[in-house]
Amino acid sequence: IEGGTVMEGEIYAVEPFATLQDATGLVRDSPQRYIFRYVKERRLKSKDAKAILEHVKNNYRTLPFASRWLAARFPRDVVERSFEELMESRCIHSYNVLVEASGKPVAQAEHTVIVERDGCRVIT
Repeated sequence: IEGGTVMEGEIYAVEPFATLQDATGLVRDSPQRYIFRYVKERRLKSKDAKAILEHVKNNYRTLPFASRWLAARFPRDVVERSFEELMESRCIHSYNVLVEASGKPVAQAEHTVIVERDGCRVIT
């Protein structure tokens, strides 16, 4: 955390990225989006979007989720159509797939840590 103070009890996600030596070392958003998060309930037009939002809210709350997880409950075309409405209305937030700017392969990992008095504890 640049210029900040890490305090005991705070929780952080640590996401290192690794790529090839000749890559630019910069990450950018790609147009693909597969991970989403519930933000807020708002007025929606379609019954399908309302049903999907209710399912997301009840099952994932504010945790990230993949759109494919809804395939067992809702038809794919309904999910795709409804997600457009849900994103436009800002009921859900999408996360773009991150890619290395030069197009070289990139690997990403993630851990969540809790800051403790004498260090950090990995909780993932």
